[in-house]
Amino acid sequence: PQAPPAPEPVGAIPEAGLAAVSVAEPVAAKAPPPPPPERAPEPVAVRPVDAVPSRPAPVVVREVSSLDEPPPIPPRHGLGAPIIEDRSREKAVSERKPRNTSLLIPIIIMLVLLLAAAGVWFIFSKASFANAPVTISADEQARVKEEEYLRSGWKTEAVAVLGRFLNAETAEKKSAYVLNPAEELPVMKAFYASRKADDSDAPAIAFAAYPLPESDRRRGMFMMMYDQPPQLKLREAFYPLPTLEVQNGLEDPDMLLSSAASASNFASEQIKVQAMFKRTPQGLKLDWPTFVQTKYRTFRDFLDSPAASKSGVFRVLIQEDVPDKGKTVTGSRAYKVYDPGNVTDFSRVNVAVDSDTGRSLSEINWIGTKNSRMDWRTATVELAWSTDAIPQLTLKRFVCWEFLGLGGDAGVPGK
Repeated sequence: PQAPPAPEPVGAIPEAGLAAVSVAEPVAAKAPPPPPPERAPEPVAVRPVDAVPSRPAPVVVREVSSLDEPPPIPPRHGLGAPIIEDRSREKAVSERKPRNTSLLIPIIIMLVLLLAAAGVWFIFSKASFANAPVTISADEQARVKEEEYLRSGWKTEAVAVLGRFLNAETAEKKSAYVLNPAEELPVMKAFYASRKADDSDAPAIAFAAYPLPESDRRRGMFMMMYDQPPQLKLREAFYPLPTLEVQNGLEDPDMLLSSAASASNFASEQIKVQAMFKRTPQGLKLDWPTFVQTKYRTFRDFLDSPAASKSGVFRVLIQEDVPDKGKTVTGSRAYKVYDPGNVTDFSRVNVAVDSDTGRSLSEINWIGTKNSRMDWRTATVELAWSTDAIPQLTLKRFVCWEFLGLGGDAGVPGK
């Protein structure tokens, strides 16, 4: 067998600035193996500096002295040049100074103290203002008192005046609480001559305040209203039993059955009363004509009992309307008049366009005009029955807009 090959020479790499290091004598080297066939270079990935190269560079052993320069550093990763690491980011991070928060905490404490001081000052100032006497001028006190009266203060006085009026037993005693007592007393005596002056069926406590517009309240007009629906008298009710044929719709009920079975025959009449008040230097006064017309339904009685030349002055709601069928009159317009408290009591009248009354009512005309919208207004009018063989209702005189004595003036018909 052949002897094993001699080992390759081993030496040490000297460091810079040190004395020469002895190196073992070179040994006869064995002939190197033939180089491998050349291949295309493969791309070399850049590895970290600390990584160990897969194939170390050959070590050249030579003698060096202390005067020689340090040997060149072998290239890493086989790139032929040393890798220069980019440590600018690490340097920037290391050089970044921490935020100075030493002044932030005192500023927050100062803000909290200022807010607390402001809150304490607000509380004490509010308490001092509340306890301080408020000086209001006489004019301001009068204005505040007037506003309170117009808003709700009038209700107490109106209930008191209405209660004394209702409890009065004679026309003379009642006249002390109405508007224009000297003019109304004769009419009141004639009205209560045929009936007892008893209005206990509509007590004052049952009246409710009706919200008139603010403009009317500032003119001294107020209103309270009583509304009692029909009451069914069960003790007086008698309903006949219809036959099975009538119940099943095979036969129509006869006149006796229809009239006797009507619930309206056993119900009391609905009571709706308007109590209008006018503010005077003596206090609130009741408008007696409106009270009597709505409570006793004198307007309905006038319409239900036509008589030649019979007339009467009434507070009404009026609007233009189409004429009744077959009662169209050339050169006239038809108007519908309602009772203000009971709108089911109404009638139509024809008024000549070229008359004084027609010109006064032209303000609410809407048929054939640009307005083309139905509108109604309160007015005081005088109605009369004609002298024809069959009396016809006519509007004899237009007194004024609104209710006479409250917002209307008889001397100014167009007001």
